[in-house]
Amino acid sequence: MKNITDVKKSIWVKLAIATAALLIFYATAGVLFPIFVAMAFTFAIYPLYKQIRKLKITGHALPDIVVVILTFAVVALLTYLFVDFLLIPLFKEVNALLKNMPSLTANLQSSGTNLIIQEKMNALPSNVRDVLGQAIRSASQSLMAVAKNLVATTFGVAATVLGLFIVPFLSFYFLKDWITLRDIFVDLFAPESRPLVYKITCEVGITLGNYTIGMLKMCLLAGLCLAAITSLINPSYALLMGTLGAMLEMVPYVGPVFCTIMAVFVVFTSVPQYVPHIFFGYIAYYIFDSQILYPAVMNKSVTIPPVVIILSVLLGGKFFGIMGLIFSVPLLCVSKVMYNNLWHLND
Repeated sequence: MKNITDVKKSIWVKLAIATAALLIFYATAGVLFPIFVAMAFTFAIYPLYKQIRKLKITGHALPDIVVVILTFAVVALLTYLFVDFLLIPLFKEVNALLKNMPSLTANLQSSGTNLIIQEKMNALPSNVRDVLGQAIRSASQSLMAVAKNLVATTFGVAATVLGLFIVPFLSFYFLKDWITLRDIFVDLFAPESRPLVYKITCEVGITLGNYTIGMLKMCLLAGLCLAAITSLINPSYALLMGTLGAMLEMVPYVGPVFCTIMAVFVVFTSVPQYVPHIFFGYIAYYIFDSQILYPAVMNKSVTIPPVVIILSVLLGGKFFGIMGLIFSVPLLCVSKVMYNNLWHLND
């Protein structure tokens, strides 16, 4: 018995178990993908569910099934308004940008700003110009490779799932039967392990719920602030950059870099003299975001070192595409709960 206990305490055994769990997760990610999306959607609409659940008719609470149906009805209405007032205008804005891109590029090439830049480049030594040119070409090729890899891996994962159309159905039953599902899961374990399993399950639910609500707030703030900053320089693309900023806010640390690059590119092709303004405006916002907003809004939901978050985001994007970028941090939060409760269990 002592030898068995010593084996359980071994750091190598724990690392082997953690590695095996990661390999199993990687192998089953395609099947689990709609479940992750459904869980994220459920956590996102749960505050609305709680508010509707408080409603009473003639002093009696509404049945759970009615509360769930009303929640989905409100979500459907909000989705319609989102598509009608935001998504359709956004598509028009993107189409206008793509349509005007050739003329914008041609104007830029013939503009005085381009001549000034070219004169400054010509003033540099030839070897420096060659290095800068190679660096620009390498950066462009790297960005294109990253974009292609993200798209390819995303479609690869999406092709292996049963279909995203089952997400609303999964969310419906998660919302309706979450207590029953939790109890069934806990009862799968031995009686002496059930209190710990129950504790871990509750902590995971609280952590993911806090993270989802906090991230929704962060996305809304990012969208409004970045749209306002962009509108001061080029109102034509305020909606585009606000929406892009809100979406990329879900990818900590890495998303802001891509959003800033995109904003600089859009401004460079339309009003290049304002590139420093948009660049420093975005940098100022993201410093405020990372140092003040993120800690205040997320609170203790994500108490993980930034370098660990960045590595998890990069690895998630490498292996699972866009969905890996979005879900890497929530999975990291779950891993932290598991570590806190299980890693030193037998010590």
